[in-house]
Amino acid sequence: MAARPFAPWEVRRAQAWRAPALAAGGLLAASLAVFLAPLWSLGPQTALEMWARVMAAGTTAGLPALFAAIPTLADSLGAVLSGTPGTRAALAAGLLASGAMLAALARRLSRRPSRLALARGETPRG
Repeated sequence: MAARPFAPWEVRRAQAWRAPALAAGGLLAASLAVFLAPLWSLGPQTALEMWARVMAAGTTAGLPALFAAIPTLADSLGAVLSGTPGTRAALAAGLLASGAMLAALARRLSRRPSRLALARGETPRG
C-alpha cells in the first residue's frame, strides 16, 4: 500500500484533509459569526425579525425571475419543436430512453439485498 502513489482524493492520509478541514472550519466560524452578530448588536427580538426577513428574501427573491422566464422558455421550446421536423421524434425518443433507464435502475436497485435484510440473515432474492 505504501509503495503505490497517493491520490489526493483518498481518505487514508489525514494530511491531505488538513486544508479542506481548515477551510470548512473557517467557513463555519464565519457563518456563525455572521449569524450571531445581529444578536449581539441588535438584541434578540430585532435579530429574529431580521433573520426572518433575510430568510424570506432569500427564498422568494428568485421567484419573479422564474415566472418571467417561463413564457420565454415556452416560446423557445415551441420554436425548436416547430423549426426542425425530427425534433419531436428525438424528444420523444429521449424521454422514452430516460424512462427506460430509470425503470431499469429501479428494478436493479429493488433486487439488491438491503443491509437490514442481510443483517437479519435473509437470503438475497434472485
